Amino acid sequence: GIIRPVTEMLDKVKKVGRGNFDVLPVSAEIVEIEELDQGINKMAHRISGLLENVRQEKEMQHLTELQLIQAQVNPHFLYNTLDTIAWDIRLNDNKRALSILMAFTQFFRTSLRKGEDMVTLGQEFEHVTSYLQIQEHRYGEIMEYRTKYNPELKDNMLPKMILQPLVENSIYHGIKKKDELGYVIIYTKCYNEYYEIVVYDNGGGMSKTRLQQINESLIKRSPLKTESSGYGVYNIDERIKILFGFDYGLTFYSEENRYTKVVVRLPYSTQEEGIAKSDKVTGCR
Repeated sequence: GIIRPVTEMLDKVKKVGRGNFDVLPVSAEIVEIEELDQGINKMAHRISGLLENVRQEKEMQHLTELQLIQAQVNPHFLYNTLDTIAWDIRLNDNKRALSILMAFTQFFRTSLRKGEDMVTLGQEFEHVTSYLQIQEHRYGEIMEYRTKYNPELKDNMLPKMILQPLVENSIYHGIKKKDELGYVIIYTKCYNEYYEIVVYDNGGGMSKTRLQQINESLIKRSPLKTESSGYGVYNIDERIKILFGFDYGLTFYSEENRYTKVVVRLPYSTQEEGIAKSDKVTGCR
C-alpha cells in the first residue's frame, strides 16, 4: 500500500523531468501520499503553464523582430523609383512621372500603416499591384503582370506585406534572367479548409537542388544564409506559421529555365475573428 503508489509517483516525476506534463493521479490509501501526489500534479501543471507562457512570449518577440525586418523597404527600390521619376520629369514626360508617383504613394500608404500588422486580402493585393505598376515602368520592355483574386476572399485577414517580397524575387531572380518578355501572375485558389495565393513567373526558374534546399529550410524553420532573399522568404513563412499554425505557409515549385511558383496557404479569417480559425468560413467553397 505504500511502495506501489510511491513507485508510481517516482515514475511520474521522471516523466515530468522528460517534459511530459500530462500526468494522472495516483490512487493511495494513505492521506499523506495522496497529498504528496496532488502536490506533484499541481507542480507539473504549473511548470507546463509557465513553459507555455515563455513559449508564447518568445514567439511574440520573434514575430515582432520578423515584422520589423519585413517592414523595411529595400533602399535600392526607393532610390531607383525616385530616380525614374526624376528622369521622366527631365524628359518632360509628366504623365508617366505622375503615374509612377501615384503608384508610389499607394505603395507606401500600406507599408507605413501604423499599428496594423494584419490587412485584408483586398488591401494586400492593392499594395502588391502598386509595386508591380512601379516595376513595370522600369522593366516594361521585359516584364508584364496580371493580378486577380476571388472577390469573396476580399475581407480575409493576412499579415501585411507578404506578397511584395515574393514578387520582388520573381522579378530579380526570375524575369531579369530571361532574354525575352516575362510574366508575373498572382491569383487565388479556394479549398474547403483554406485558400491559396499563387505567385507565378515564367523566368529562369531554379535547379532541383536549389528548390529542395528552399522547401526543406521552410519545413525545418531554418533560413538559408547564403543570400538575403533566403531570409525574406523565411521571414514571410515564419510570420504566417506563428500567427496561424504549421499547416500554413509557403511552398515552392519550379523548373529550371521554365518557371517558379510560390504557393501561400492561408486560413479563412475575418477581421472580427482576428487570427483564429472560424467555423464561419469567409471565402469560396
